Amino acid sequence: IDIIGQIHPPSSKNHKYILVAIEYFTKWVEAIPLKEVEQKDVIDFVEDHIITRFGIPQTITTDQGTAFTGQKVAQYVESQGIKLVILTPYYAQANGQVEAANKVVIGLIKKTYIKQASKLARDSCSNSMGI
Repeated sequence: IDIIGQIHPPSSKNHKYILVAIEYFTKWVEAIPLKEVEQKDVIDFVEDHIITRFGIPQTITTDQGTAFTGQKVAQYVESQGIKLVILTPYYAQANGQVEAANKVVIGLIKKTYIKQASKLARDSCSNSMGI
């Protein structure tokens, strides 16, 4: 699991972050936008987007972000019987699959934003922003 962000500009709903998880065997990616990243957001994401859809994972691997290393997350994963693996800082390659998934997600966001921006500029002759 990893976090993309802070994204500039934020979305129209003020989402500034994307929480991303990848299943290592199938390479299935789950991602949600977030306004802020708190431990509760991580727990809700694991519960709603991982456990209820795919079952309880044996292991969750993440970096040392504060949303992943807090006591609430530690207690939650322990209560679910999940092993939490926290990687060495400044070594993104250790979490390579999710870092690769992040690049794909960022690329999709950029393409979508560019398409929306060009459509907005084309369809709105009174647009003075010059997107």
